[in-house]
Amino acid sequence: MATWLENLVGTSLLSKDGEKATSELAGKSVIALYFSAHWCGPCRRFTPKLSEFYSKFKDRDSKDFEVIFVSADRSESEFTSYYGEHPWLAVKYSDSDRMGFDGTLAKKYKVRGIPSLVLLDGATGEKITTEGVQEVYGDTSGEGFPYRPRPIGELVPTKAVNKDGAIVEIPGDKYKLFYFSAHWCPPCRRFTPKLIEWYNKRKAAGTDDVEIIFVSSDRDWGGFDEYYGSMPWLAVPFAERNSVGQPFSRALGIEGIPSLMLFSAENELINKDCIGAVQAGKSFPFLPPNVVDLSEGISVWGHDVNSVPAMIAFLENADDDDQTAVEEKLEELASAVKANMAGDDEPEMIFLTSKEDDEMSGRIKGLCNLDLGDSIALLILNLPDNGGYYVKKLDDSEDPVEAAEAYQAAFRSNPESLTRLQLQS
Repeated sequence: MATWLENLVGTSLLSKDGEKATSELAGKSVIALYFSAHWCGPCRRFTPKLSEFYSKFKDRDSKDFEVIFVSADRSESEFTSYYGEHPWLAVKYSDSDRMGFDGTLAKKYKVRGIPSLVLLDGATGEKITTEGVQEVYGDTSGEGFPYRPRPIGELVPTKAVNKDGAIVEIPGDKYKLFYFSAHWCPPCRRFTPKLIEWYNKRKAAGTDDVEIIFVSSDRDWGGFDEYYGSMPWLAVPFAERNSVGQPFSRALGIEGIPSLMLFSAENELINKDCIGAVQAGKSFPFLPPNVVDLSEGISVWGHDVNSVPAMIAFLENADDDDQTAVEEKLEELASAVKANMAGDDEPEMIFLTSKEDDEMSGRIKGLCNLDLGDSIALLILNLPDNGGYYVKKLDDSEDPVEAAEAYQAAFRSNPESLTRLQLQS
């Protein structure tokens, strides 16, 4: 029976001495998949760093790991030339189904940019981290390898700088909103005044149940100082952005800013996506909804339509009763998906509605060439599958509640039975 690694990368790999049986890697404590390419400047800068780390720590103590190069090169000659600089193994260039951004490996680990270093448990194949590049860049001793994630609760900042410049304890009896932002980021600068207004109104009303803590992604002290000067709350000290802010951000999986995340007084993560709640004037605390309308965003449970499959019910032409009934059914389906999620797992699907023909609804309909006419429509976006999507327009004889349940069930159990369409780039 094939091992998990043979199923993943094939029964043989390319080594510096020719082909090597994948089975010979049995017993390695960690397998590192290195997604890279010769044409990629950041890759060529990182490869020597990884080579140094590999040579220094590969067989030391309990590290005993192996690196496997997964190429995104555009030709075999580029692959051969670039691999000549690598001291480790490689997926064979002829194994094209596994190579590149469209290959099975990049899809499995959601690699959207290179260089990327994904670390896997050698015994089980379980993912340890996808942040290997950042970790190796910051590691000179190898002591942290293989960078198994610490519980988020252990990484929550406990001290901050206040407006007087003093280091203080972050209050332990309030909700905490951690605001990941930066002066150089235009969307951040547009959102910050709205968050300040929301915060100041609560303070003026005598409501003091939440503290906001700014976690900076600014590139220098000047940018941080100017930007934080406009904010009325606490901040993680700029000097601790690498030791405190970045590990916290990585553990939360933050891929873009601005980002606003809610924690309880006990440092339990409640909601990974609070920006829409502030913009929409939602009641606090911002408990994460199971179903979101496109007017409020494209993210559910901290996962958006770009990263996981999403069912969107276009209900602009539905009457109030049908809108309510479909929302209730989506709530039921979403609750079932959520119940099957473990820890930080990605949901198999998220659920959204579109009850008005607003900007976001129009953009998605335009991308999918979806003309509703007078109909209710169900759209399943599967953008991680190379921009795939599925559309079902309902006729007057169809029950939209039954249709939504059946369409989701068909996608889960037999997606080949549905007509797959393709977004055009």
